[in-house]
Amino acid sequence: MKTPSQICSLHNAAMELAERAFQANIQGDVATAEILLRKAFESERTAAEATAKLPDSEPTRSVLLRSAASLALDCSEYRDAEQLIAIGLAGNPPAEICEELRDLLESVYFRRHLSLRGLQLDPIEFQLTMVGDAVGFGVIESSQFLRRAETIERLLVRTAERKHDLPFREGGTPNKDVARNCQVFLSLPRAASYAITVRLGRPQRQKSLAFVEDIQPASIVEEVLRCLEDFGTGHVEELHAKIADEAYFNNFTALATKLAPDGKKVKTVGFTSKNGSKHREVA
Repeated sequence: MKTPSQICSLHNAAMELAERAFQANIQGDVATAEILLRKAFESERTAAEATAKLPDSEPTRSVLLRSAASLALDCSEYRDAEQLIAIGLAGNPPAEICEELRDLLESVYFRRHLSLRGLQLDPIEFQLTMVGDAVGFGVIESSQFLRRAETIERLLVRTAERKHDLPFREGGTPNKDVARNCQVFLSLPRAASYAITVRLGRPQRQKSLAFVEDIQPASIVEEVLRCLEDFGTGHVEELHAKIADEAYFNNFTALATKLAPDGKKVKTVGFTSKNGSKHREVA
């Protein structure tokens, strides 16, 4: 039986490995990230299983089981994640941790659904926030939200096409590989102002084509936000320098105009992203 000190060391090692994996992932080194994540999962699982054997170990027991299950999910080990969550729920966790374990189980089912389609979520995400007269406590006039959600998706897809030097598409459906690597997923809205989290899906590594692996969701998100920042601040020359192709430039400005607030129903449209320790805020 492991001592509390040994369990703590295993947990700290797992958290350090997980952070290194996150950094490798956002830098595009997926292979290294997968190796580090698996090591983190094994270390955290050992710590969680050892804690589960100790008497009167709540809430540490359920917290470590939740953490190990989350890492199992990141490693696409869905059955391991289910089992760890079940062990956590079978104990006597605090009500808050209990709800988090149930929420994590829903994520396991969702990620398994994506896996069956050969997809996984990229770790990079950004938040879209809207404030105005048409925005209430966690609610918004549907047309104001739906128009902007669709525009965000089109901006991301068009940016992916441009970054791969594809000719501007006047109509029709996006390039198959680009569309597959740029599927947009939205979180549930949060209260106060209306805010959602946007994440991109990408092909699972073993199912990726060489063309697709060159598309990094993080770089697509960063490019869109940098261009929106130039548009919002009126730096037209800087924006044109980033989007030299006239057709892509005109398309971007048209989409950005649809995204922009009208000054009354929606007074502010803001974006916040985090890439490692780097934060970006655009309004």
